[in-house]
Amino acid sequence: MKADARNNRKNHRASRDYARLALSGGILLLAIALGIGALSFPVRLRIFPLFSLIVVSLLAVIDLGRLLRSSAIDYHPQEVATHSDPSGQTSRRDEVTQDPREDYSATSSIVAISWFLGFMILTFIGGFLLAIPIYIVAFMRLQGRLSWKVTLITLGITWAIVYGGFVVFLDQRVYGGILFG
Repeated sequence: MKADARNNRKNHRASRDYARLALSGGILLLAIALGIGALSFPVRLRIFPLFSLIVVSLLAVIDLGRLLRSSAIDYHPQEVATHSDPSGQTSRRDEVTQDPREDYSATSSIVAISWFLGFMILTFIGGFLLAIPIYIVAFMRLQGRLSWKVTLITLGITWAIVYGGFVVFLDQRVYGGILFG
């Protein structure tokens, strides 16, 4: 019975890993194809799509690496105790351990969607340059429970990339929201 449950979990995990692997690989291939297509744009117009596609490609490669590395890890039951049966023989009991990658639930999906919708609403009202720092601080401190140091370093790097990349380097006007637009 335990072996069947273990095999079912292993098969479910493997099929989910293959689906995530296919999704990340598909995103990478799509980004490469769109990048090749963007090369035919005039120089001024191709900068933004290429910049975006490079970021998406890097994230897809990182995700592929994580998936390939984590699927090589095999989760084994841990020995928890020995006990004696009525005949006096000692046997081992194994505890069925939960794969940490199986801890995703509907509530975690709802939380992720809520954070995304919160960012979209904040962007709609206050614009990108206001929404980004508020969202990063709120998400990293409330959801990620990270230190102020890590949060502020991440905020500074992210905001510098967005502001420096779009406003300064690309000379693009970013969405200002209802308040500042």
